[in-house]
Parts: sequence; structure tokens; C-alpha cells
Amino acid sequence: MSAVEDRLAAIIAEHDDLVVQRGKDYCRCGEPVARRAGFHAHVAAVIASSDDLAVVELPKLKPLGSFGERAWDATFTEDDRRCMDGYDSYAHVEVDSDGLVELDTSAEDGLFADEAEQVAAALLAAAKAAEAVDE
Repeated sequence: MSAVEDRLAAIIAEHDDLVVQRGKDYCRCGEPVARRAGFHAHVAAVIASSDDLAVVELPKLKPLGSFGERAWDATFTEDDRRCMDGYDSYAHVEVDSDGLVELDTSAEDGLFADEAEQVAAALLAAAKAAEAVDE
């Protein structure tokens, strides 16, 4: 198993039992939960809030014509972002024909945390696609 799989297995082991005491449901860790669905939501929340793991939803592939078949885009506009210079900024991630991940961004002054999360998710999605090219 990988280090991530080991960490996930350890978290699940700490929370792997739904206990009923005096008519109330509890996780093995002692957290009260609302039946099995609440137990599953609790375990998911524990994993998502772990300091040493990140749970991200990978963005969907966006075919972008001349940019390539395996590409992901994020555009941060003045309307929905805190653009200081009045211009939209973007990040473009793609996998080239050799399976290399390429990043192009206009965010020279850095990214806000939510923007960085979007770019990181796009990089992870591209990395998974690049692994498929390598196989």
C-alpha cells in the first residue's frame, strides 16, 4: 500500500464501528452519529478534515481544440475574484502528446487559496491523465 492508503486505512480503523448505546448511535471514536448514514458522513468528514491528507474533486476534462485533447482550465474573473489589476486571470493545465504536464498561468502575483485549490486539482487531474499516457 502507498503512504496515502496506509493513512486512510488508519483513519478508517479508528472509526470503523457503529456502536449503539442506550438507544443512541455512536462512532467507535465516541462521536454521536445519526444512524448509518450519519456514521458514513462522520467518517467522510474525518478524512476530509485530516491535516495530512487533501480530498479534492478533480475537474472534468475540457477539450480545448488547439490546446490539446487533455486540458483543464480555470479562469478567475474580476466579477467573482479579487483581481487587483482589473483583468481576468487564468490557469491552463494540459497533458502533451509525450505525457508531460504543462501549466500556463497569468497569475504572476500569486493565487488566493481557493484559486490555488482549483489549480492543484487541475494539476492532479492532469497527472492522472499523464500516467495513463505513460502506460
